[in-house]
Amino acid sequence: MTKAHIHDPIFDNIQIANLNIKNRIFRAATSETAAEKNGDVSDSLIEFYSEIAKGQPGLIFTGHMFVESEGQYAPFQTGITPQNDLLRLKKLVRAVHKFNVPVIAELSHCGSQTMMNNIITKSPSVLPNLIYGNQPRELNEKEIKNLIDRFKISAALAMSAGFDGIHIHGGNGYLISQFSSPITNTREDGWGGNEKNRDQFFLGVYKAIRKEIGPNRFLSARVGIRDVQSNGLSVEEGIARVKKLESCGLNSIEPTYNLMNTYKDNIKPFAGNDIIKSLTSGTFLFDGFKIRAHKEGYYSELCESLSLSGVTIPKILVGGIRTTNFMRKILDEKKADFFALSRPFIREPELVNKIKKGYIKKVACVSCNMCFKHEGFHQTQCWRNNINKIAKHLIFTLKHSLNN
Repeated sequence: MTKAHIHDPIFDNIQIANLNIKNRIFRAATSETAAEKNGDVSDSLIEFYSEIAKGQPGLIFTGHMFVESEGQYAPFQTGITPQNDLLRLKKLVRAVHKFNVPVIAELSHCGSQTMMNNIITKSPSVLPNLIYGNQPRELNEKEIKNLIDRFKISAALAMSAGFDGIHIHGGNGYLISQFSSPITNTREDGWGGNEKNRDQFFLGVYKAIRKEIGPNRFLSARVGIRDVQSNGLSVEEGIARVKKLESCGLNSIEPTYNLMNTYKDNIKPFAGNDIIKSLTSGTFLFDGFKIRAHKEGYYSELCESLSLSGVTIPKILVGGIRTTNFMRKILDEKKADFFALSRPFIREPELVNKIKKGYIKKVACVSCNMCFKHEGFHQTQCWRNNINKIAKHLIFTLKHSLNN
C-alpha cells in the first residue's frame, strides 16, 4: 500500500441517504458464526464488532442475519426476529456507534442453502441445493408473501435496535438468489417463468423494507448479477434487475455472483497473490495442495458492467481487494465508488486507521480461507497469526469435515 495523502480519494467524505461516510473502505458482511445458539447477539460478537469499529471503516455491514428460524444458514448465526433479544442487538449497535461508525443490518434467508440439519428447507422450486444437496419443498404463494413480511419485520427490528440502515442479501445462492435464477425458479405462476416474474420476490422484499424504514433511510443490496453456471441467470437479466431496484430508490449496489457451485466461487482462495506468494503462504497446508492466485478485485468486471449499462447509484466493489493502489485505480477508472473488505478485517481489524497513518504494505491477509473453513464450528477469526492456532487448525481438519 502507498502512503496516504491529504487529498487521497479513499478518504473522501461522502453522503448517501441519511449517512455521512468518512471513507470508501467498508467492512463487508461476514458470516461470523459467533452468536448464541438461538441467534442472540453474544458478548464475543459485540467485542468482534467493537474492534473493527475502533479501526474506523467507512461503515460496517453486519454478517447476514436470518429473518426467521427456518432461514438460518449456519450454527451460531445471528438472528433478527421477534424471538431474538432486541436489547442485545441494541448493545451491539451502541458498541459500534461509540466509535462514530455507521452499522448496517444485512438481512437474509437461506432458502435451501443451509448447514443446519434440523431445518426443512424451502425454495421457489424443488431442486437439490447446488452446494449442500438439501432437497427443499416448494413454497406456495401464501408462504412467499409471508416471507416478504418476515423481511419487513426484521427491518423494523433493526430500526428499533438503532441500526443506520439495511443491506439486503440478494446473492450467493440464498433464497433471493433462488427466486432470481431460472435454474432454481421454474415456477409457472406470478413468481417465476420469465424475467419479470423472477424479479417479483426481490422487488417485493425491497419495497416492503423501504415502506417500513422510510424513503430517506440508507437501503442497499448485495445483488447476484449472474450465476456461475452458464445455463443460469444471465448478466443482462441481472443488470436489468438492478435497474428496477435503482428506479425504486435503492441507495447503493454490491454486485456478486448469484448461484454458485461452492463458496470458493465467491470467497476465492489466495486472491490478490501471485503464485510465489501463494506457495510461501502455505497453500499446500490450507487449500488441498492446489496452487491458486486469483486476481485482485475479481468482481470489478461486474461493477464496470453496471456502469456501462447506465446504473448510476454508488457501486460497492467486494472480492479480494488487497492494496490501496488497486483502489485508487478503480476510482480513477470510475468502475466503483466504495470497497468492501472481509478477510483483511478478520486479520487486521484496525486496517483503515493503519492506511490513514501511512500503511505502505499489502494487507497481511493472504486469503488462505482458514477463517471460513471453521464456519459453523468456531467464531470467525484468523487462524494463522500464531503457530498455536495453526496447529489447532490442522488438528481440527483431521477431526471434522470442514466447509470446503
